[in-house]
Amino acid sequence: INQASNPIVSLAKGLNLLNYFKQSEYSENVDIFLRKNGESDTWDYILKLLSLLQNSWKQLDSEFPPFLIDENNLFHSLFDTFILDVEEYKLKYKNGSNSYSGLKDRPLLKNKKKLIVLNWNFISNKLYEGLVFDFYNNSGINNVSKFKNFIDYKNLIANKVTEKSLFEKILPKYFKGKNKVLKFDDNIKQGFPDAYFRSGKYIFLFEIKDAYFSAAAVNSFSHIKIKEEIDKKYNTKKKGTGQIIKHLEKLTQSPFENKSYRELKIKTRNLIIYPIIIYTSSIFQSPGFNKYLIEEFENKVNKNENNLNNSFGQIKNLTFMSLSFLINNLSNADKFDFKDIIDNFHNKIKEIEKKHNKTNNLDLLHKSNNNFEYFSKKYLSKKNVDSSKPVFKEIVETLKL
Repeated sequence: INQASNPIVSLAKGLNLLNYFKQSEYSENVDIFLRKNGESDTWDYILKLLSLLQNSWKQLDSEFPPFLIDENNLFHSLFDTFILDVEEYKLKYKNGSNSYSGLKDRPLLKNKKKLIVLNWNFISNKLYEGLVFDFYNNSGINNVSKFKNFIDYKNLIANKVTEKSLFEKILPKYFKGKNKVLKFDDNIKQGFPDAYFRSGKYIFLFEIKDAYFSAAAVNSFSHIKIKEEIDKKYNTKKKGTGQIIKHLEKLTQSPFENKSYRELKIKTRNLIIYPIIIYTSSIFQSPGFNKYLIEEFENKVNKNENNLNNSFGQIKNLTFMSLSFLINNLSNADKFDFKDIIDNFHNKIKEIEKKHNKTNNLDLLHKSNNNFEYFSKKYLSKKNVDSSKPVFKEIVETLKL
């Protein structure tokens, strides 16, 4: 319930989602969805949501309670779809609302001419995370035969929207220059990583997974079930860590380029590999998740029957990175040195772990479990990279919104 989303990142992802469907064979479903919300344009829908959030920020410094909205001043048509019907809620969730799903769906409660905001994060989530569900339920797309199952619809978004329309447009902003190679999985060559970048002897292998974290695992409060959920999404033979192991095995034989190692004048034993997994759900940035996957990946490398450790100059530790990090820093993409940022991340963790082993200080243990974004923000501030620099213009131009 306390997972706050970045409204600018969510806005970009929400616009990108609606734009994809508007330009596809499901354009009519976008029109149906907008009509139900009293809008005729995707920008109007998203920006009215943003205006509502902006209104809440203004109220924080006023005498007016920040959880109340004056219904007369704002957007009736849009709010009608967000207002909770108490009797309907009782019937639908009489056995309990799983992961607050009922409140996430309708996060406003009407009280005379005032609207009570049940949770501001749930309003913010309507910009993207909630929008994925709202569009499925309120656009008629759930009546399309191939989307009768929500998972099939979500898989389309993961592949066509998150990977192709978002990730593949953003990454070239960070990786460019002469004598550098950036390639994406175009489904022509089997076993190709989602993205491959090489600069000299340095190779970056990317796998992106647009996966949700199971509400049942979150609500279980069980270490075992939470670990099983991480494994299911990012740590199997076919997903996440296992996929990167297969890419490494492939690289021992030949490069992911149209030339052989001999033609590229590269020896495999000199290559330095940076394995990277990109996640999209904010729950995966929770403390300890990255460290667990780093250890699991290292175990897979060490136990690999193809002796991967001796096949290359070095296989770096796994980096578990949020897609939001790439969106947030688009304004500074030309100043980024991913090699240095990733090296700093792993070096800092080792440094803190070493201190913890000497002192047994619990604060150091907690700090060493922080995510990639935590360490990178500190690193970038030391390098005088302004992470607060406005990014909206770059997002609109990069994603062609």
